[in-house]
Amino acid sequence: MEITSDAMQIYGGYGYTKDQGIEQLYRDNRITPIYEGTNSVQAIDLVFRKLLNKNGDIINKYINLIKKDLKISGEKIKPFINKMEKNIELLTKFSDWIKEKMKNSKDDASAASNEYLKVLGLVATAHAWLKVLEVSFKDYENNKKFYEDKIQTANFFFNRVLPRVESYYLTATSGSKYIMDFKFN
Repeated sequence: MEITSDAMQIYGGYGYTKDQGIEQLYRDNRITPIYEGTNSVQAIDLVFRKLLNKNGDIINKYINLIKKDLKISGEKIKPFINKMEKNIELLTKFSDWIKEKMKNSKDDASAASNEYLKVLGLVATAHAWLKVLEVSFKDYENNKKFYEDKIQTANFFFNRVLPRVESYYLTATSGSKYIMDFKFN
């Protein structure tokens, strides 16, 4: 959704015409957060039904799986791993905060669920990028142009997109008071 919105912005007013096809891609992508229920419904389901269930703490198991995958050697990948470790720490703190709020303030947990879904998605995407980078750095000499594109895209993600984790965490952990106590006319 965000990428097609950016693409439309690049074309300016011309992006709204059918000539480039961006407007169709935008419409097609706009429906994705709506299919199968809204993102908010999916986020609440994640927090209240999937975070902790009969199978235990699924997110903690996932975080441990990611941590095992961080045992990659190489100086070039190290800065990415360092950023990933920082964001895993935030995801862990966020998970613990939500679990605590589920016990004593379901409103806070509900109000934070959208941001929690976003944080989990960003960390999962960063995890996938680390796998791509591992291959890219190992096989770089065999296909420099191809792997350089991957490395540059990963740099963009780790430096321009992944930092949103902290913002989502801080916003969510401010609580639900600003939402639940709002007076509508």
